[in-house]
Amino acid sequence: MEDLGLSVAEFSFFGSILSIGSLLGAAISGKITDLLGRKLTMWILNLFYIGGWLAIAFTKVSALLLFLL
Repeated sequence: MEDLGLSVAEFSFFGSILSIGSLLGAAISGKITDLLGRKLTMWILNLFYIGGWLAIAFTKVSALLLFLL
C-alpha cells in the first residue's frame, strides 16, 4: 500500500475488483473451453494472468492497476 500511495479504501476496492473478475471468469470459462478446447484456453488465459501479475509487480501508479483490470 505504501509503495503505490493507496489508502485503505482504495486497497479494499482493488481487492474486491479481483473477486468480481474471478466470478465472471468462472462463469464464462466453460463456454470458452467448449469453443476452443482445454489447452488453447489455458494458453490464452495464462497470457492474461502473467500480464496481470507483471502489472501488479511493476506499476508505480494505482490508476494504472484499475485501468488494466
